[in-house]
Amino acid sequence: MESILSEAPQDYAAWVQTPLDYTINTFIATDSGHGVEDPSFSDQVMDQFRSSLGTRAVVANHGLNAPLSPAAVPIYDNFQTLYSQAIGMNPPQLSPLEFQTDGPTVDWPIVVAYGLTYHPTEIEIWDTTAAGGVANISLSELQSWAASLKGQ
Repeated sequence: MESILSEAPQDYAAWVQTPLDYTINTFIATDSGHGVEDPSFSDQVMDQFRSSLGTRAVVANHGLNAPLSPAAVPIYDNFQTLYSQAIGMNPPQLSPLEFQTDGPTVDWPIVVAYGLTYHPTEIEIWDTTAAGGVANISLSELQSWAASLKGQ
């Protein structure tokens, strides 16, 4: 399993212009018969993906919530590291990060504000009518979030 995940960027070598989204979660090794979280492997895959594809590598996670689940914390820590490395380059580089909210019933203002602290290039909000979710998000609030993303 590990080699499949590590070698995934090579599968997309033919797409030289297209941004590629790779959703990362904490890897759970099951070879021992027990699920063992291995965030360092997830970090390795994420770093390899970004280093092999540069700014075409859109690193993603589809579990944005506030607070984060304990398993997501190491992933988001590495997102912050990738961002810091990219803006620290000369000249500063784009660090494409994409988040999807954890579900359709999260506390939107709190979750989006929290997600913005990680400097994403986009935050995808669940279809709020699915699974009984209802979001009372005003147009002005959406515009404010969009402006915050642009200002990153």
